[in-house]
Amino acid sequence: MICDSIVNRCLYYSLSPKIADAFIFYENEIMGKNLQDGKYHASGGGIYASVQTYNTKSVSDSFIESHRAYADIQILDSGTELVGFAQTVNCSPIGIFDTEKDLQKYDGKLDFISLFPGIFLIFFPHDAHMPGISHPSAKDAFVKKIVIKVPLAP
Repeated sequence: MICDSIVNRCLYYSLSPKIADAFIFYENEIMGKNLQDGKYHASGGGIYASVQTYNTKSVSDSFIESHRAYADIQILDSGTELVGFAQTVNCSPIGIFDTEKDLQKYDGKLDFISLFPGIFLIFFPHDAHMPGISHPSAKDAFVKKIVIKVPLAP
C-alpha cells in the first residue's frame, strides 16, 4: 500500500507506465471536475475511474477485499473516511475468488488510516483493504471518491 499527498503523485510514475498513465488520466480528465457517479474510461490501456458517492459505514457493515487483475488508486474528492488495510498473507480468504468482479473477500485484523481530500492510496494485489469506514470525526459522512482501476497485466 502507498499513501501520499496527491501533489506528490509524479513521484510514483516510475512504478509502471500504467500507474503513470492513470495519474495523467486523473490530472487531465477527472481532477477538479464535478463528475457524476459512474465509470470514466481512459483512452487506452484498460484504465478507468469509478466515481462514487456514498455514506460511510461501520466496520461490521463492511468487508475486507483485494483484487488480482487491477491495482486501485483511491482518492477522496470530498468527505473523510477510514480505510482498513492488511497484507493478504495475514488474512484468511472467505469463499472463492470472484474473477468476474476481480474480488477476494477476507477475514482478518486491520490497521486503519484516515483518507481525506488531498491524499491518495494505492492498493496492489497483496494489499487487503476495507474502504468506506466512518471516521470518528464524521460518523456516517457523505463522501465522493474516485477509484482508478489500473490493470496489472500487460
